[in-house]
Amino acid sequence: MTLFLKNISSDVSRRKVLKGLGGLVLSVPLASTSVYADLLIDEGNNGDAFKPSAYFSIHPDGQIKIMIHRVEMGQGTRTGLAQVIADELEVNWDDVDFLQAEGHEKYGVQNTDGSRSIRNYYYPLRKAAAAARMMLESAGAKHFGVPFKGVKADNGFIVAGSKKVAYKDLVTKAKAEKPPVDDAVKLKDRSEFKHIRKPRQILDMHDITHGKALYAQDIRLEGMLYSVIARPPVPGGVVKSYDDSAAKAVKGVVKIIKMRDQAFPSGFMPLGGIAVIATNTYAAMKARDALEIDWNDGANASYSSDTYEKALWESIEKGGNPLRKVGNGAEGLKEASKVLSSQYYIPHQSHQHLEPPAAVAEWKNGECVIFASTQTPQRSRQMAAAYCGVPKEKVTSHSPLLGAGFGRKSKPDFSAEAAFLAKEMGKPVKVIWTREDDMKHGYYHTVSAQQIDVGLNENGKVTTWRHRAAYPAIGGTFDPRANGPSAFELSQCAGDLPFDLDHMSVESCEAKTMTRVGWMRSVNCIHQGFAAGSMVGEIAAETGKNQLETWLELIGPDRIVDIKSEGMPTYDNYGNSTEDHPFDTARLKHVLRKAAEMAGYENDQSKDGKGIGLAVFRSFNSFVACAIEADASQDGIKIPRAWIAVDCGVAVNPDRIKSQMEGAVVFGMAYFFHSAITMENGRTVEGNFDTNPLPRIDEAPHVEVHIVDSEASPGGVGEPGVSPVAGAITNAIFAANGQRIKRLPFKG
Repeated sequence: MTLFLKNISSDVSRRKVLKGLGGLVLSVPLASTSVYADLLIDEGNNGDAFKPSAYFSIHPDGQIKIMIHRVEMGQGTRTGLAQVIADELEVNWDDVDFLQAEGHEKYGVQNTDGSRSIRNYYYPLRKAAAAARMMLESAGAKHFGVPFKGVKADNGFIVAGSKKVAYKDLVTKAKAEKPPVDDAVKLKDRSEFKHIRKPRQILDMHDITHGKALYAQDIRLEGMLYSVIARPPVPGGVVKSYDDSAAKAVKGVVKIIKMRDQAFPSGFMPLGGIAVIATNTYAAMKARDALEIDWNDGANASYSSDTYEKALWESIEKGGNPLRKVGNGAEGLKEASKVLSSQYYIPHQSHQHLEPPAAVAEWKNGECVIFASTQTPQRSRQMAAAYCGVPKEKVTSHSPLLGAGFGRKSKPDFSAEAAFLAKEMGKPVKVIWTREDDMKHGYYHTVSAQQIDVGLNENGKVTTWRHRAAYPAIGGTFDPRANGPSAFELSQCAGDLPFDLDHMSVESCEAKTMTRVGWMRSVNCIHQGFAAGSMVGEIAAETGKNQLETWLELIGPDRIVDIKSEGMPTYDNYGNSTEDHPFDTARLKHVLRKAAEMAGYENDQSKDGKGIGLAVFRSFNSFVACAIEADASQDGIKIPRAWIAVDCGVAVNPDRIKSQMEGAVVFGMAYFFHSAITMENGRTVEGNFDTNPLPRIDEAPHVEVHIVDSEASPGGVGEPGVSPVAGAITNAIFAANGQRIKRLPFKG
């Protein structure tokens, strides 16, 4: 096995960069030659190759190459997709070279978000690889002069009885074979899997742990310049006037460039501002500090968290447009013997990935090549081309390894900045976003106000659930007409709750978008899962039933739920068909019972100041239940243990699923206990981890994960683990000390 990007690290390894920090990054030697050749797709190399798909090829010299079209940011996509292809292609893992694809439409959708990589490509890639294997088997049958059924593929060979021939020796004959028609492609039985369903360490682990992994920040090209940008402190703001005389005096500064003004909403386009171009990062940063800029803050200058929250609650009070409607929520509440109402609030959140964005661009002969820390190389290509006024065919975009992304890096404004500045300078330019740049000018998870009203009958049974939500829509980052959550946003862990009730409504309440709002890991399940999961705990406390009983009663009997026919006609099932990904309440209840069993959950009574909380959701077409223990026996709240049961269909790489669930708990704890982005006069207050912290290692709980053995279609893995975390924590704290949390972050 050979890792992709294998020939780059010798000159620009992460380890060398880290060593060089004592004498600044300038001490790191530059790559003596262009790195393009090592990153480019190998398509066309060795024209005699058997290459029936854009995703893999077999060469006469014995090379077997698998092209990974999605982006790796720690979630294990490269490894999981490679396992799928290698299995159906029937090749030995150690015989394969794995390469990272550039951004190109021939690979399908490359935007690596939404937990879609395995979910959407499991069957297409298996089918493509199985078809290729059958073409090799047909070629092998002709080689041995036996019927097709007399041969079988085995670890890179075609075997006929005691005889065998290597794939490489069948390349020419295989190329002459016709691919099997769609219905004739035979996929392996799960009993035949050699790579799928087997725990496997991620391909990048060695390089990551040995400081050799290559990130966009590490890319260095000959003659490259460095840039940082003073961006408008308020989205939609523009430069009124500026004085760059002091900045120009900084040694190393090459040029000061005013970026194009950008109206709000700006979508993926750069915000504008003043760019400093220098021969090194230090000079660029020092010169940026010396700029004197007078800003016109524009229409969003009045955006402040305190006043905006008041507007959200007024919108909730007014009521909204019911995008899911079963029965009549208002009538149900009128008829109820008792109404239970609660309000929940979450501020904006920053993605807080450890690697801030960066992009390197170079133009040659009218064409641009970009290396960017982006989850979407296709979008990177498109945005850079649009910003520079050239066809996208003139731009190539590569995605090195990402130091996490959580959705921020699906918005490649930094790619457009780098392409524009490189074109202006006629030299390679690296645009660096500092931590402060990222936290003050990112795309935030939305702020939200929510109210849930529950109607109970005389027997304490829930009959009505009305959920009102007011928050700025992600669509408001692109469309000024967006004014409140869309059906797509409300559907996540709110509009798609499978509760078996007489009346259920989920309402979208008005909320104007006044900053850049974007998707973040688990997206709207962050706040809607927090509210819905907490409300179930409140119902349990009100009715005297325990949490497990309450969840099971609300979910009702085992059945396949059709959310569309149950009052939410625009539900898109996370982009998959309901035939492939049905909403099966039996699977939902199974993971809930399993998590409760793992935790030893019996009831909601505190034991020595400790309590256990439960929450369960189906999101991104996986079923995840979480049991969390809160310890309130000493000062503050501790989370010592967590248990997760996940049914994500076929578990392609159990090792990576386990790690994603473990990480999801810590990710959920970040916004529950620590993280908040606040706005004053349109500006972001927080600027680094000192004011917007992450959980420390001593806060991380012990997490046990159970993966349900399933033959169902693969669901998502990266995001759904986050969905139940906040609700489980609130219920755990209530069980521990009787304190009900309705506003985050909770400082204990």
